[in-house]
This record gives sequence, C-alpha cells and structure tokens, in this order.
Amino acid sequence: MTAGRTKQSTYVVDTSVAIKWFSDEEGSADARDFLRRHIEGKIQLTAPDLLLYEVGNALARGKQLDTKSIEDALSFILTSGIRLFSLVDNTIHLAVKMCDKYRMTFYDAAYASLAADLEVPLLSADSKSHLRIDDIEVKII
Repeated sequence: MTAGRTKQSTYVVDTSVAIKWFSDEEGSADARDFLRRHIEGKIQLTAPDLLLYEVGNALARGKQLDTKSIEDALSFILTSGIRLFSLVDNTIHLAVKMCDKYRMTFYDAAYASLAADLEVPLLSADSKSHLRIDDIEVKII
C-alpha cells in the first residue's frame, strides 16, 4: 500500500439499493452517491450474482420499465466493476442459517451471508429485513 493511502472500503450491495440507481424514489440520491464513489474507485461494491436476477425482475415487474431500459440497467451492472459472486457451499450454508435465525427470505440472506463471508458491511435500503441482523455490520440508506 502506498504511503498516505487508506484501504478501500468494500460493501455488499443488495437489490433494494441497486434499484434506486435506476429509479427516482426515496433514498435514490444516497444510493447513487455510493455508486458514484464506486465508479470513482473510492469504494468497491460487491454482490451475489443473484443481484442481476432480482434487479431485472424488479425493473420489469415492479417498476414496469421497457425492455431497453432493463437491458441497459443490467448491462451497466455487468460493466460497472461491481464484483459479482456465485454462492458457494459456505455462503449457502450461512444463508440457510440466517434464513432460519432471522426469518428472512433466502434471497435476503444471500446478501447478508456474502457480507459475512467477505467480512464487509451490507449496504441496504431494506431496514425491515436487514436491520435486525447482528452477525454483520449493516448500513441502511
């Protein structure tokens, strides 16, 4: 590490934050600020590759965006430098345990278990599902 430089902060970003990059709603400015900092190389964003499926579904069904907008959003995620991880045995095992312990969906637990595996905070806008987790640091925007 170069003198004077600090270690880059890393966050696992969940779908509730990523959706805010592509729509104007409460919290969008904060979500876009994290994305801007990521693009500028000031922080690193990571996620399970599940993010692509959930964002695609949320933009198509929830936000009812047109096909081109959805394709552009998913392409952006793929080319933005966000590190996407496939779930592996340990992450799956931990997600199942979190699912049971916190009575949350496996989808939500997948993000939390990746944050635990990587030992980094989870960045979320879903306080209902994630704020009660005490196994990891959760940053709610």
